[in-house]
Amino acid sequence: MHFSVEFWVGAAIALCLGILGLAVAIGMDAKTVNEFRFVACCFLASAGILIYGVLLWQSNTALAALPRIFLMVLLLVVVITSTGEAIRWAYSRHVRTVATEPAPPINTETDERAPTLLDLFNTDFPDFMKVSSDMTLTREADGALIHIKRQAYLDFEAKTKFVGFYISEPSPDETFKICQTLADAVPRAIVDLTIAHKAWGGREEQGDSSENLIFSGRMFLYYEGRPPLSITQKADLTNIYKAKGYDVQFRGLSYEGDKTADWYNKHGFPKPLPKLQ
Repeated sequence: MHFSVEFWVGAAIALCLGILGLAVAIGMDAKTVNEFRFVACCFLASAGILIYGVLLWQSNTALAALPRIFLMVLLLVVVITSTGEAIRWAYSRHVRTVATEPAPPINTETDERAPTLLDLFNTDFPDFMKVSSDMTLTREADGALIHIKRQAYLDFEAKTKFVGFYISEPSPDETFKICQTLADAVPRAIVDLTIAHKAWGGREEQGDSSENLIFSGRMFLYYEGRPPLSITQKADLTNIYKAKGYDVQFRGLSYEGDKTADWYNKHGFPKPLPKLQ
C-alpha cells in the first residue's frame, strides 16, 4: 500500500511531539501548571495529526467499505483513548509533585517576623505529616480563576486524617460562596492527596499508608476575606458541612491576629496588633 509523503511527515511530527511531551512529563517539577499544559498540548497535537493521518489513509485505501470503516473506528478509538490516558498520567505526576513539595520553612518562635495566615496554614499541626496541592475554582460572574490551597493532615498514631483549605484574599462577600463550594471539594481532596498518591508513615512495623487512614470529618477553612464571615454565615456553613458529616472550623483574620499578638508578646516588641472582630 502506498502512503504519501504528507502521511509520513505527519507521522514523524506526531511521534516527535509525543516523545517531547513524554520527556517533559517525566522531568516535570510542576511548580506551575505551565509544564503540564505544555505536555497536554503536545499530546493533543500529536493525537490531532494521527487522527488526520487515519482519515487520510481511509480515503486512499483500496479496502472494501466495511473493513475500512471498522479499521478506521478502531484506530480512532486507540488514538483518542491513548491520548486521554497519557494526559491523565501526566496530570497524576503534576499533582504528585506539587503534593510532595515541602511547605515554605518558617519557625514562628525564632523567625524575625510575625506569622501570616498562610504561614499558619503551612505550620499548624506540626506533629502530623502533611500533603498539599493547589486547586482552582471558576467565578461564575466573570470566569476568573480563584486559586485555593488544600492540605491533608495525616495522624498515623491515631490512624486518622483530616483536611484544610486556604482561601487567599477573595473579593468582598465572596468568601461565603467559596466556603459553600468547598463543601463539595472534600472527597476529591481526600482522593487526590491521600489515595491517588499515597504517603507512608508511623512507627516502623506499625506504619501504614495514608489510604488506610480514616477520615475523621474534621476540616479547617483558612480565609483572608474582608469583611470576615458573620456569625450567621458561619452558622449556615456549619449546617451545610454538618449535613455532609464534616466538623468545620474557621480560621480567619481574627485567628491570625491572635497568633500575631502571641508572637509579639513572646518577642516583646512591637506593640501587639489589635484583635480583629
